[in-house]
Amino acid sequence: MEIMGVKAVDNSLCPVTTIDADAVNKLKIGQAVKLKVTTQKPRSLQHHRLFSAGYCLLPLITGSQQVA
Repeated sequence: MEIMGVKAVDNSLCPVTTIDADAVNKLKIGQAVKLKVTTQKPRSLQHHRLFSAGYCLLPLITGSQQVA
């Protein structure tokens, strides 16, 4: 099982999505778990804008092409 979490101000780990929260809810209270922590690099706003622009323009580009 893999769960994404973020560190809260009170030093607890909070699930990121509802899927992660559902996975955490399946654990019994007081049950010990072993964690392997890996950090993710912050997302690049520039790359997100580039992806969003390409995703939004794709239907316009493909709709305007003529098939021979």
